[in-house]
Amino acid sequence: MSERRPAAIAVVEDNPADIFLLQYALREHDVPYAFTVLSNGQEAMEYLDRIEKEAGEKPDLLIVDLNLPVYSGLELLARIRSSPELQTIKVAILTTSEAATDEVEADALGAQLYLRKPTNLDDFVRLGGPLRRTIYGDDSSQIDSHER
Repeated sequence: MSERRPAAIAVVEDNPADIFLLQYALREHDVPYAFTVLSNGQEAMEYLDRIEKEAGEKPDLLIVDLNLPVYSGLELLARIRSSPELQTIKVAILTTSEAATDEVEADALGAQLYLRKPTNLDDFVRLGGPLRRTIYGDDSSQIDSHER
């Protein structure tokens, strides 16, 4: 496989353990990455404002927790989809929410992925597969042994 440039991934997550597990899952699925970590909805809104106003570089993927301090993940997703400058950003929702309404709303707002946070390491590592496909596209040749 050819060398890939690191994927620019912005993560909006207030739990450092989940950030660590995301990094681990991506490494296990051979996804080189450069992370920008935003610890709450306010930091994420400021990040999006900078991209929008300064025509900054967009991340290849924005991973957003739903239950965040200040602004929720759904509020962030609505903000992204309402902006012509931001609406092309791929968004993955990562949440502990079991509420079907959250998933329906995230889908209606155009989230590419809606993933529930697993409670064990093996299942968390498996999340790297759908994240990888979202970043690089649905090329089945890119699916590794964690996916089969």
